[in-house]
Amino acid sequence: MSVAVSIINAVTWGKRHVVTAAEASAGTITFVGQDPGYVVGYSVNVVTTGGVNVALADAAITYTGNATITIANGGSTFAWVEAQVVTIIGVPVA
Repeated sequence: MSVAVSIINAVTWGKRHVVTAAEASAGTITFVGQDPGYVVGYSVNVVTTGGVNVALADAAITYTGNATITIANGGSTFAWVEAQVVTIIGVPVA
């Protein structure tokens, strides 16, 4: 499942996304931004519907391009759940 992200300003982009049942079932979400032509660093936060932070310790996170990040279920502790809220911010790395 792919989710397009929005440009925040000239150098950063982000997205607040509520996980769908299909995404939770697939176990992976890819966030696709506009390639800015430079290396991007990411800040990712996932919370439950009750606002509790979800640990990403064993989430499978891959950077498949300067503006694309994929987050998949981990080996034992992290799994996407319907209605979780994920916030992702991409910023340039100097």
